[in-house]
Amino acid sequence: MNGARSSSSFPALDVPRSVAAIGQGNIKRLMAYSSIAHMGYALIGIAAGTFQGVQGVLVYLLIYVITNAGVFVCILAMRRNGQMVENIRISLASRRTNPRLALAFAVLFVSLAGIPPFAGFWAKFYVFLAALGAHLYALAILACSRAPSAAYYYLRIVKISISTSRHRPSIAKWACASVGSRPARACSTSSSS
Repeated sequence: MNGARSSSSFPALDVPRSVAAIGQGNIKRLMAYSSIAHMGYALIGIAAGTFQGVQGVLVYLLIYVITNAGVFVCILAMRRNGQMVENIRISLASRRTNPRLALAFAVLFVSLAGIPPFAGFWAKFYVFLAALGAHLYALAILACSRAPSAAYYYLRIVKISISTSRHRPSIAKWACASVGSRPARACSTSSSS
């Protein structure tokens, strides 16, 4: 193999999995794709083959485990009519019904995206620093170039969880529609003005 590594050697560089995650509607599957990419970032520190690389991996894994545990706690807390919900659009449309859960999702996913000043940024920073210290410039550049697509699918979830899109019916409209036809007509005429 002449020392060359394929993208499957570093899951953080695996384009097909990253693209598949972008269109994912099931939050548990999205987190599975995310885990593959995150382990690829951890492998970058190991590829450095230095003490700094090992430190970077340990910091990365500690932050990743804590953040992912928080995400899965939030996923387990997502319920609709007492049932677990895995659809991203349905489950994360919780800003109005559970703003604390929506805020927790937003903070955790921004951290997973690696946006400063959140912990996920520092985790990636230490791993990339180790790669640069070991003169793995091409690997560091490739991994950095993959980060925006990963950030996209995390930030899409943040947008869904905190969005107040007018395309989604408000709680007031749901309440009006549930009380019967006459009040629903009254609600629709009063809410349209």
